[in-house]
Amino acid sequence: MKNTIKTLLITLIAHIATSSAVRAQLNQDLMFGITSASGGNNTDLVMDLGNPANLYYGESWALGTLLASSGNNNGADVQWGVVGATYDGINTLNVYTTSTSQPRDIQNINDIVYYYLDLIYLGYGFGNNGTSLAEGNYFQGSSYAGDGTSWYQQTTAAGQLGGNCIINDYGNPNQTGFGNVAFYDTVNDFNDPSSASQVGIFSLDNAGNLVYSVPEPSTYALAALGSASLMYFRRRK
Repeated sequence: MKNTIKTLLITLIAHIATSSAVRAQLNQDLMFGITSASGGNNTDLVMDLGNPANLYYGESWALGTLLASSGNNNGADVQWGVVGATYDGINTLNVYTTSTSQPRDIQNINDIVYYYLDLIYLGYGFGNNGTSLAEGNYFQGSSYAGDGTSWYQQTTAAGQLGGNCIINDYGNPNQTGFGNVAFYDTVNDFNDPSSASQVGIFSLDNAGNLVYSVPEPSTYALAALGSASLMYFRRRK
């Protein structure tokens, strides 16, 4: 009996330690995901893009070979997007996502981390070859994982698994076909609901080039100058 209890405790501690390690790595990185699932057992591709704080204008990833090897290079049916979150050990601080429209307000921002992103990360990070996800790493797997761990099940309307998926709480992060999609940041101010604001754009072309862009600094400078000029002339009047 004592040995049984001891074994259960060791298993529980190991599970908690593993979950903490997963979140510590996952929640500082963005995940690019793509699926062309339209029936049958297709392949999803998920790639770690690194820490969202390190994104810069013009950053790019050449994914053509990966898209071809996973069968996700047909622009007529691919669905792709980027999701991620930051975590301080207690609360979700930011949720990042692409979307073709502003993501809906979410009542519990922590659900994004505790369930949805963890499921994708666990499915690809540990369900494939045992290597934890890190910047530049990628994983391919069945779009019909059956337990909500696939990109297809977590992010597409056709693949959603019950209520436990990103699309139900936050909206669909996917762009259908190659092209541009807005990138949003939701800051957790601990007052529900939290709403998203656009911070950039991701684009994917038919050659598999993924590119991140934001307004150039000169745009911000001109906007600031314009605002200052308006204030000046108003005061003159």
